[in-house]
Amino acid sequence: MKKWLFTLMTILFCSAIHASWPERVESLSAKVILQNTEGYFVLSDGSCWKAIGFSTRWRSLNEWWNAVQLVPKNYECVPNDWYLGTLIEVYSKSGNCQVNESDASNQEALAQCSHLFLNKRTEQVLFAIALHPADCIVRLFNESKKEGYDEGYSRGRLSNYQNGTDIYNKGRAEGYKVGYTDGVCDAMRPN
Repeated sequence: MKKWLFTLMTILFCSAIHASWPERVESLSAKVILQNTEGYFVLSDGSCWKAIGFSTRWRSLNEWWNAVQLVPKNYECVPNDWYLGTLIEVYSKSGNCQVNESDASNQEALAQCSHLFLNKRTEQVLFAIALHPADCIVRLFNESKKEGYDEGYSRGRLSNYQNGTDIYNKGRAEGYKVGYTDGVCDAMRPN
């Protein structure tokens, strides 16, 4: 019985130690940041990753009143806060995540993540998805295309709205002037 207990404790101890070791330590070689603050990273070993920051949900009135902090400060960062050359420790998310994902407004995106990035200099943490280079390029293209389309659509819509408003106001002013002039002329004509 003592042997089994000792063996079980050794296995648990070793797995707990293993959970705290990084899978790899690399430096940030390249990054692309999207308008939605998500980013794509390439590490010095050539691996491609999608990095996502923890976006804290709104606190309830009771949480706000009691000054409840939903997430530690080192989780409050975005990929744009990280600089090229930053030394990054890569951890598996299972067993290393110290926050409750239900406290995030982007919990669907965080649920897809398999890893955590730890910035060695600032101790900041990002969630990450490991990507094959081809998949990374396709995802980056699709998300950039969608952002460009959305921006162009909203600019075009705003421009057309402003042009339509200008045309309406100009036509109304000209119509008012013609109607006013005709009305004054009709009033001054003797019957």
